[in-house]
Amino acid sequence: MEVTFITTELMQMLKVIEEKIGKDWMKELDNVDSSKDLIEKAGSYNIYLSQELSDEAYDLLFSQKELSDEELAIIAGGATSAGKSDDGSGRPVSN
Repeated sequence: MEVTFITTELMQMLKVIEEKIGKDWMKELDNVDSSKDLIEKAGSYNIYLSQELSDEAYDLLFSQKELSDEELAIIAGGATSAGKSDDGSGRPVSN
């Protein structure tokens, strides 16, 4: 399973965003479709985001990455300790 790490710089920026926009800051970003949109939206609140930081934030907040079969099985609780089904099909096997 892939683990996403957040940089200290992004964590600090998210705190600034919450301070300026409020606790519901994610609702303000509903119409953001790209990291460029994120830079423009932040700018409207007098918050400067570099392209690199905006890319990181966009990937973290708006990633639509699909989960692998193994990740889905783990989340669903259907995986064996090795993360796979007993019959090799990828589906949980009932006893």
